Amino acid sequence: MDDKDRRMIYIQSSGGAYSGLITSRFDYGTDYIQMLFTFLGIKYFKNIPVDNTGLHNQRVANSMLRAEDEINHTVYSFLS
Repeated sequence: MDDKDRRMIYIQSSGGAYSGLITSRFDYGTDYIQMLFTFLGIKYFKNIPVDNTGLHNQRVANSMLRAEDEINHTVYSFLS
């Protein structure tokens, strides 16, 4: 690949709500994805977890709104 600043947003949903400590210790999938895409030339990797998308409609809506805000902010910062 050439020397462009390639950027990636990785959005991952889960049905449960996980604290930062649990996520960082047991979320091997995100680490694997980040290592893989770093190897492929991605310089900026942003993980946006969307937790709590299980059974409760209000929690799902809140999680989706938080994720949407973070995605919009990240895309804006990537384009700046």
